[in-house]
Amino acid sequence: MLLKQKEAVDASTAHPCELVEIFVDRRHRGCILSAPEAAKGESHMITYDDSIVIEAPLPEAFAYVNELRTMPDWLTGLVEVRNVIGTGVGQQCDWTFKMIGVQLRGAAVVVDCVPNEWCTHQSIGMLSSEWTNIVEAHEDGTKLTVKVEYTLPGAVLGKLAEHLTVRRMKRDLRSSLLNVKDMLEG
Repeated sequence: MLLKQKEAVDASTAHPCELVEIFVDRRHRGCILSAPEAAKGESHMITYDDSIVIEAPLPEAFAYVNELRTMPDWLTGLVEVRNVIGTGVGQQCDWTFKMIGVQLRGAAVVVDCVPNEWCTHQSIGMLSSEWTNIVEAHEDGTKLTVKVEYTLPGAVLGKLAEHLTVRRMKRDLRSSLLNVKDMLEG
């Protein structure tokens, strides 16, 4: 059940709107912060993925990339993970992500997971996304594939900034995968 309420936002939240809509999902105890324009349907779904082969055992790679507490160590742009609750499906946290110089805040929950195969993390907040980390056995260790879907509200970025941001996010994903490789092979 989603509850909807309106709440004033001060300038320190870095949100570009004076008013945001907050939807509280009691099942996941998360919230979606969205600009009123995004609520009117002015948003765009961006999908991309990337893979890397890591010289590490599959269970080790799976555990590392799906542990919320270690994500800031390797995920480019993820500034902070806090308030981690639970394990496995239903595990949740609050996060701060920096994109093109703007700090975005939200919450994430593990919505689906098959141990040592894949896990899907859904983020809700000023930027909504779904990340799926897939691990597969490979002759040189483990193949890690990260699939990302973002919903970018037009009100947050604008058309030109959106194009540049998507290019940057793809580069950041490649950098993140190289970080995982360095951490697990180092």
